Amino acid sequence: MHSGYFRHVQYTENEVNDLGADAETCSAGERRLQRLKREEEKWDEEHYMADFADDEYIQELMLWKHPYSLIEGDIIYTEEENLAMLRLPRKEYLPTPEQTLHIYHTLLTILFAYAYDSRTTQHDPTPESGWTICILTPAFSALDPAPYRPSPSPSILPHVPSDLAAAFVASYRRSLAFPLYRSFALAEACRADVATLLAKGKRVVLRCLLEIKHILDHHDVYYVYSKIWMDDFCVWIQSHASDDILRQLAAEITSLKMAKDWIGWDLEELEALTHTGPESRPSDSDDESSEEEVEGMLPAVN
Repeated sequence: MHSGYFRHVQYTENEVNDLGADAETCSAGERRLQRLKREEEKWDEEHYMADFADDEYIQELMLWKHPYSLIEGDIIYTEEENLAMLRLPRKEYLPTPEQTLHIYHTLLTILFAYAYDSRTTQHDPTPESGWTICILTPAFSALDPAPYRPSPSPSILPHVPSDLAAAFVASYRRSLAFPLYRSFALAEACRADVATLLAKGKRVVLRCLLEIKHILDHHDVYYVYSKIWMDDFCVWIQSHASDDILRQLAAEITSLKMAKDWIGWDLEELEALTHTGPESRPSDSDDESSEEEVEGMLPAVN
C-alpha cells in the first residue's frame, strides 16, 4: 500500500531501521532474516544477567497498573482524540480471513510495544518513547508483520506451538535485546497488559493506538511509521475489528504459557548462572592463561 518512505533512509537518523538502505527492496523473507540477524547482534547475555540479578527497579515497574485497566464502561474521547480521528484517511479494506488474523496478531506486537513504553514511563511518554515503540515492533523496525511462523531460521528460533505464541516471541526477543530494561518477567507483565487492554474492547484499543500515533507524528523521523502503519490501524480498528474477537484474544493471551526456551537465548541457563554467583564462572587467571595461549598461536609481527 505504501512506497517511497524509505528510499533515502540511509541519509536519515533512523535508529530503528533493521534493513538499512535496502528497506524499499527487501522481500518479506529477507526482512525477517535481517530482523532476526539484528536481534542476534544486539543480544547481550551480561545485560540480561545484570537485570535479572539486580531487578529492584524492574519489580517496581511490574507493580504499576495502567490507568485504562481501571476503566469501566465506554470511554469518552477527548476533543483532541476526536480531531485526530477526523483527520484519518477514509479507506476501505477487504482482507481475507487469513489476512485478518495476521492483522490482529500484528496489533498484538504494537500493543506490546505500547505496554512496555507505558510501564517504563508510567504512562508519561518521554522523548525516547518513539524509539522504544518502534524498536520493539517488528512491523516498524523491520517492516515485518505477522505471521511469524514458521521460523525461516530454525537454528535461531526453536519450534513455537502457535501463531499467537510466535507473535509474542517476536516481541519478547526485541524487549530482551534493545531497550534499557531487559527482563523476561517485565515482558510477561507487558503481555498481561495487552490482554487487559484487549478485554476492554476496541474503543480502549483505539485510544492506545491514537496515543502511539500522536507520539510518532511528533517525531522528525519516526512519523513515517505513523503514515504506513498507524493511520491504517486506527481506521481498521474502528470499522473492521470485532470486540468479540478482541476479548477472545484477551482470554487466549491470558491462558498462554510462554516458555523461555522459545526465545532462543538459553535464558534459564543464564538465570541459573546468575544464582550460582561468580565462583561458577572461569576466573580472571583462567581468562589470562587463555589469552596467553591465543597470543602464542599468533604469528610474530616485526
